[in-house]
Amino acid sequence: MSECASFIRECWNSRIDMDAFVTEIKTGKYGDVSQIFQYIAEIISNSDFTADYLINCATTIIITYQDKVLSSIETTNNSLVDGCYYIFSQKSQQIISQLTLGTKESAICALKMLEICLSTKNFDLLHSTIHSLVLNPLFSVLIASSRLYSFPDFIKVKNIVTIFLKNQNIEKSVGTTYLKMALFAEKITKTKQIYEMLNATSIIISSLNFWVPEYKLLSLFRTYNVRQIYLAAVQVFFDSPNLSCAYLITNNIFRSLPRIGHKHACINEIEPHTFNGKAVSEILSSFSQELLKKSNSPLTSEELINYICSFPSNYSDEDLPNLVLQYPALSSILVPRFIEISKDPTKISSCMEILKKVSSNPRLEDFRCLIVKQWLLEDMLDCLQMLMNHVVSVSDFNLVWTIFCICFCFLGVLILFLFKKL
Repeated sequence: MSECASFIRECWNSRIDMDAFVTEIKTGKYGDVSQIFQYIAEIISNSDFTADYLINCATTIIITYQDKVLSSIETTNNSLVDGCYYIFSQKSQQIISQLTLGTKESAICALKMLEICLSTKNFDLLHSTIHSLVLNPLFSVLIASSRLYSFPDFIKVKNIVTIFLKNQNIEKSVGTTYLKMALFAEKITKTKQIYEMLNATSIIISSLNFWVPEYKLLSLFRTYNVRQIYLAAVQVFFDSPNLSCAYLITNNIFRSLPRIGHKHACINEIEPHTFNGKAVSEILSSFSQELLKKSNSPLTSEELINYICSFPSNYSDEDLPNLVLQYPALSSILVPRFIEISKDPTKISSCMEILKKVSSNPRLEDFRCLIVKQWLLEDMLDCLQMLMNHVVSVSDFNLVWTIFCICFCFLGVLILFLFKKL
């Protein structure tokens, strides 16, 4: 501890910048980073003046090491708790803005910040500090996500908050409402709620997941609910088969919601342009019969795997659009196969038959969605342009031109979106 004290004294006297401060800590010459942080917190707690420089040092350590340093704080140590509390009261927004959604370290860091704040005896400033924490909506989202990474700690903090709310009248705000929802959200069990969640999930997967392929918020769904959503999507396909829903339940949803599988599932082997029956069947085999029963699924686990992963014994290219509605696994093949045969002049008639079968509304929009989800929009535009040079009838040309325009307009929207992001 003497080396740690000497280091902090030297930093204080010379006022070294934060980058140099972190570099020195990482050398390990002055002890463990948790010890350094606790030493600074003790000084801040016992100081009669506002030690701004030391608060900046402590803030830098939290941002750099996150849960590692805060998890070492014993909430029964009033001096350490008060030191952390003073740091949070001044620097909470700076700390929270540097946390990363979808990571265990940041989620546990946010949870520990809340626990430490609620452990202080300084009730005069407690309410203002809580409001400062929840000012950034990211804090509540991180708290909600912490249940996935450390459920026992989440329950522990939830119980502390429950007692706190009984004894304290905290002022209502948007931030505190989000925090309560993060901690006390009801379990989704009713069929109606599952379908509502499916609708929201489908929108996210169909749009945001296209714009941002690694949309991390999707990884925050609980495994049980993700599987319920999947079974609801299968039921939707039963009730109203379409191309994009077929692709959703055989490919897209597995890549977008990794928590749908168990830890041994080969989710990373699933690609947008192909159907990986082995990986999908492995994931679906982890669905319990009890889950299927509670989700009102008419299929057993074996029947579900067979339905999702089966292919017809033989088929022609022209029949693909209709066969997808019976064999959803074919949805990953339809667009790549169309692009492939469009390059063969002898297959022009087959291409036109496929386009005619997807040309009616709303099926044409359904086909466009499938193209977009597979990231084949540019390839599709190329093959449609080539087709226009080979078709001979006016009606065929008009059909190809219409589909080309629909795809091109969407590409224009995408380019405009990306341009605005730059």
